[in-house]
Amino acid sequence: MLKKLQDTIDTIEANLHQKLDIQSLANHAGYSYYNYQHLFKDYVGMPIATYITRRRLEKALYQIQEGSPMTVAALDYGFDTYAGFYKAFVKQYGCSPKKYLALYHVGPTTQLDLIKESKKMLSKNEITHLLKNWNLEINSKNVSNLLENNQYVINEAYDLNGKYILKAGKNIPWMKTHVKVTKALRESGYECPYPIPTIEGQDYLIGNHMYYMVLHKVNGTFMSKDQRLKGHGSTIGSSYGNALGKLHQVLKAVEDELDMIDSNIVEILENWAIPVTRKNMAQWNMPLADSFYDNLVDLGFPLLSSIPKQLIHRDPNPGNIIFNKDQVEGFIDFEISESNIRIFDICYCATGNLIDLFEEEGGFDQWLKIYSSIVMAYNDINPLTDNEWQALPYTIFAIQLIFIAYLEDKPNLAGMLRQNREMLHLLVKNKDSLCLSNPLGV
Repeated sequence: MLKKLQDTIDTIEANLHQKLDIQSLANHAGYSYYNYQHLFKDYVGMPIATYITRRRLEKALYQIQEGSPMTVAALDYGFDTYAGFYKAFVKQYGCSPKKYLALYHVGPTTQLDLIKESKKMLSKNEITHLLKNWNLEINSKNVSNLLENNQYVINEAYDLNGKYILKAGKNIPWMKTHVKVTKALRESGYECPYPIPTIEGQDYLIGNHMYYMVLHKVNGTFMSKDQRLKGHGSTIGSSYGNALGKLHQVLKAVEDELDMIDSNIVEILENWAIPVTRKNMAQWNMPLADSFYDNLVDLGFPLLSSIPKQLIHRDPNPGNIIFNKDQVEGFIDFEISESNIRIFDICYCATGNLIDLFEEEGGFDQWLKIYSSIVMAYNDINPLTDNEWQALPYTIFAIQLIFIAYLEDKPNLAGMLRQNREMLHLLVKNKDSLCLSNPLGV
């Protein structure tokens, strides 16, 4: 399947100067038009027509930067008129080609190598063979593949009879972080997806530059968007905040046993997130005032540099927090756990809720209740310092800036990038609502 899709990508690349017929590409690949479109989007992360247009725009833009007249470049890469090229460019990039080239230097682009970028999917026979390394009773008929089509890669995760998860991937250091953290948490009695040892007593297997491990599955499910939108905001937020507070206590107790990355949020903002996001916001005609950045640097940076750090989850979005009925059962995915400011987790949990709610009627007001209750419940368990209270809005802004910068070069996540730009504007506009007071007044 991947080879057929890669043949399509190669054909597209060789014919960007002329008309391309999607039906003909589907016929050549041996699929119906509908199935072909569906498969291409699943594996590449965008519709085939969008991919073709994007590659043409990228090629034409580089040609313009190298000195070609805009009309010539547009016609060279399959656009009937310059007006058609201009309209497609503004739709894709949010600004004119001239403005884009004033903001960015464009290098030559290369086509997608789907086979290289994608992780090798496992067949049922391969899974059955792999599982011989574990002493588990698994019916191969009840094994389902879970796909995550981000960044042109397939995240391999297989549900094993609803009891375990088989994970496979290439980022071995991230996997080792997950193993270290979850084993430490497990020894402290915390519910998390810990590794099941192989028959030989290993936590994972390494082969073909891939890792393979079987994890205990945390019972329960994450709280849905509808539940968070229509539920009692204060109760929902308190559940999140209480669980994060208890998690941080356990992480704090075991952090000395682990060799973790020490993250510096100010350096990340200064050297990467702010410059990238500032350009992206300007590109899409959504610039923030200079005073916003000046305030973040002059007031936010000193606060962010002064507040406590410890081992944190780093990705406690609603999809990584498992509920059993109305109570948090546990957390999953500790691959990117690191030493960072502890309020990063509570603010990240808050912004992860906002992405689902802010476009809904009454969603922002509901979110403010959830956000406030997350912080208050967390504070009941791990009291925040005065500087942490003051740093809350700056931490939320920092997370938005970092996330926008992260999404900036991922075209298959353009919709999520747009939402986060809008979120950042909304949050800046409502900065006063993000400033919470210590309930004890100290």
